[in-house]
Amino acid sequence: MEINDLPPELLVTIFQQLSKEDLIWKIHNVCTYWRHLAQAGNLWTDLDINRLIIENHGKQDALLKYLLSILTHVQYVTSSPDRLLPLLIKSKDTLRNIRRVDLVPTIDSFYLSSKELFKGLSAKCPNLKSLHLKFLSESLSVLRQVFDLNLENVTLIHEQNIGNTRDIISREMDTVAKLLKEKANEIRKTKRIELRSFSSDFLAPVLELNLSNLTRLTAFGNFIKDSTIHTILLPETNITELNLDFSNITDQSLNDIAENAKHLKYLSLKCCSRITNKGIAMVTKSCKKLERLNIRKSTATGSHFSSNLSLGAISPICTSLKTLSAQNLPTIDIATLTALTQSCRILTSISLNDCCDLSDVSLGVIGQNCPVLLSADFSQCPEITLDGVRILLTCCLGMENISCMVCDGITNFCEMPPQVTVTEAVSHDHAQRDKDRVIVGKQDEEGKQKYSKLRNVNLSYCYNLKPEALIVISELCKNLRMLILRFCEGPVNDVNVDILGHVFTNCCYLKYILVGPGFNSTIYRKDIV
Repeated sequence: MEINDLPPELLVTIFQQLSKEDLIWKIHNVCTYWRHLAQAGNLWTDLDINRLIIENHGKQDALLKYLLSILTHVQYVTSSPDRLLPLLIKSKDTLRNIRRVDLVPTIDSFYLSSKELFKGLSAKCPNLKSLHLKFLSESLSVLRQVFDLNLENVTLIHEQNIGNTRDIISREMDTVAKLLKEKANEIRKTKRIELRSFSSDFLAPVLELNLSNLTRLTAFGNFIKDSTIHTILLPETNITELNLDFSNITDQSLNDIAENAKHLKYLSLKCCSRITNKGIAMVTKSCKKLERLNIRKSTATGSHFSSNLSLGAISPICTSLKTLSAQNLPTIDIATLTALTQSCRILTSISLNDCCDLSDVSLGVIGQNCPVLLSADFSQCPEITLDGVRILLTCCLGMENISCMVCDGITNFCEMPPQVTVTEAVSHDHAQRDKDRVIVGKQDEEGKQKYSKLRNVNLSYCYNLKPEALIVISELCKNLRMLILRFCEGPVNDVNVDILGHVFTNCCYLKYILVGPGFNSTIYRKDIV
């Protein structure tokens, strides 16, 4: 039986494992039959034109010819305007399958006229529903064409040209305000609008339209005030994501969010110096769909305010939380952490960077109460040690990523027996929470060994890390793929071949270890084993 005797559906499934370059330059040239199969629709549902052109420099003519042959199958296109326009002009077909276009300009294409491009999109892509557009102030006229397309979803990412003077910016934004007022009706017909900008001049006229269809807003900077939030949060707003880092809002804005943003799933409030625990409590109590929360204590110099947030502000009824990032918090007591993790048992990612009170006991509590945890970041937490990490991984066998950068205490660990239970380890510190006992290295009911599924460990900048710590990690994490030990000055840089051989033997999937102060300092498995 030859390979061409296989059903065509099976061959296409095999081709799906290949890169786009392999389909274009290799499979396409094997035979007429494979050339036909390589252009199958389910192989080309998405197309990143920018990447293909950059990685195939010098083959543009042949590449353009091939892309024209498969463009009718594509549903999702990522391209700069100058690379997409020739395809739209030369294509003889109506591209009915294209549903979404992401326009990610190159430096030169920021200054291209957009009139022909949007005319081409309108004529050739009748079923286009979503447009993701990044643009500079020089291209503000693009807004008129965007809303002429009558799209369902629009994402506008405005990047301010730092070379422009204040007078130029003001004149540009006057033009924006006029354009937006002219297109107000078309804008309101759009089902979902996402805005990202660092410029008050751009956002102000947009937000003044009172858009009920605004679903995502990213607006950094102190120009975002309580009045801004009050304007955009209409009763029963459909907004699902708010990124208000470094903004000048107070608890009044958080009260507006709590009352009106019932569909909110993501909220980021890093370094908002005027909010308090009371505001965080209001949001987490009322927004019952909240899945991701980012908070960080603000210590801005010269500010009259300095937020003093704590984990205790998060309401215990916020049980939908899956991702929590709480950085630079002054205190994390065990009782508060226990209450939070017991209520948020579906947490899959937790980041407690720069929380000086975090200890091994804290990691034990997190491990016991968050059974589905996949990722954790405890960087710059000086009190945690490798024993605490071991306790956490013993509890959360499904974890895949952990980062403990700049953790000076990580160098300390005791020779705990490999089959010590989590309950015994935590009770030693008077923090026993339940009677669940998970034993690493012990066989389960099917006779299989239990080991952590951890794939990536980052211990960079952990000074004086002991070589023996590598053995502890390798014995616990048999599935390790990446071990990063950048800038770990001290004994670990002098680790001998025997220890490295032990690590690579324990972790059969580990191909290399990143070590030393230099970015070219890499230890490869092939050089050791």
